[in-house]
Amino acid sequence: MNSDALQIWMIIVFTIVLVTSLYKIYSLFNQPLSGVDSETEHKELRDIIIFFIQNNTITNPSNSSLFEQIHNDENFDNDTYKNFNLNRFNQLKQQLFYTYHVNSLPELIDSIKAESSHNTDKTEVKRDLD
Repeated sequence: MNSDALQIWMIIVFTIVLVTSLYKIYSLFNQPLSGVDSETEHKELRDIIIFFIQNNTITNPSNSSLFEQIHNDENFDNDTYKNFNLNRFNQLKQQLFYTYHVNSLPELIDSIKAESSHNTDKTEVKRDLD
């Protein structure tokens, strides 16, 4: 076997290994992540924050303390929301600021609690009418 034939076989083997490696990398990164999609997770985390504020007394309304209270709550599933960190909390909180038309965390807490009590009053009136 001369050097030209050896070079051709080396190119063929190199091409086969390259194609196989690229396919493995493509299949590795192209698989969808297990669990819920990011949009559903975003909505669920927003609802968890609202539910937590509605049903708990917030003693120290600061970003980090509220995040720690939510994250350490026994009802919060840390395995499901692995990427819930302070940065994600701040993004969700900012979205809630726009939703409730407020500018600070204490205003947001008051607004959510007021909405919660308003909805409770409507439910009680509806029960009285029935």
